[in-house]
Amino acid sequence: MQLMLRTFAATLALAAGAFAQNVVTVTAPLNNSYVNSVVQFVASAYSPNGVSGMTINVDSQNVYSTHSDRINTLVTLNPGPHSVLVKAWDNRGNYFDAPLHITVWGQQQGYNWTNLQNTTWGQYSLLPPSYAICDWCSPNGPELVLYHHQHISNPSLTGSSMHTYIAGNLPYSDGFWNNRLVGDGSPRPDYNHTLNPSLHHFTYDVWFYVQNPNVPQALEFDINQFVNGRSLIWGHECRIAGGHQWDIWSNPGQHWVATGIPCNPIANSWNHVVIEVERTSDNNLHYVAITLNGHRTTTGQYDHSTATNWYGITINYQQDGDYAQHGYSIWLDKVNFSAR
Repeated sequence: MQLMLRTFAATLALAAGAFAQNVVTVTAPLNNSYVNSVVQFVASAYSPNGVSGMTINVDSQNVYSTHSDRINTLVTLNPGPHSVLVKAWDNRGNYFDAPLHITVWGQQQGYNWTNLQNTTWGQYSLLPPSYAICDWCSPNGPELVLYHHQHISNPSLTGSSMHTYIAGNLPYSDGFWNNRLVGDGSPRPDYNHTLNPSLHHFTYDVWFYVQNPNVPQALEFDINQFVNGRSLIWGHECRIAGGHQWDIWSNPGQHWVATGIPCNPIANSWNHVVIEVERTSDNNLHYVAITLNGHRTTTGQYDHSTATNWYGITINYQQDGDYAQHGYSIWLDKVNFSAR
């Protein structure tokens, strides 16, 4: 009986060895995440043959090596996107790896606007069913109550956030804020029309604080470019009460399109949104990616522009009311925008 048990145990051990695989596990940074310039790498490797060493390759360059089966080190990287390969090799000379992509925060080539929460925002009321800008509405309602207060110290990340609020008695009414960055009515008018046409890639980077994320019908973050007689509105809506996912705006269709990308902001916390878009060479829209709290998802959708007489670049922020127009506050901080 003991011999049979020993034979059975040996058989199990051989089977486990036969199915064991070489593997590299990276726990930091997360794949498709945004990180600071000093990046902490935490990884481990396993091989049934034993691990002889590991390396970190960034953009095909070896930046760290160790004769160990574990990595926990800091690496300084330049701003921008990077392709990373964490590699290992076993005692028989077999190589195996784990690829990932990260983006380092920081100034890149182009034009950058920082802390826009402290600059001038136009404020507007949008009422159903048309949702056109209401030119007779009072910010005191009664249909829609809205306001924004700047230079708020708490809650804040920088010591100066912007507090936005909506309420009222007309369900599904929206508060809308607009910031003009280039062109008509902006501090950078671009009279010769040389700057705006040169810009194709845009990133809208914002932190928002929400107390109860179940109250907003939706939170909207838009990038708008009006150039060469074309209107490009990259609308992004975190549809919360409507199903906890991101929608994007169809310019010619004038309606929202579901992406299937989850949107679940964290309550009583700062949430970080990064929107990446591109104007194509034929003046149409490319929705590139959405990142929420470090989790980046490629959008990868295209849309057609429409005709316009406007000229410039703007960003929008919008709060949508729910079925009972429950009042709620949002705080915006570290509102940054880049164009190149």
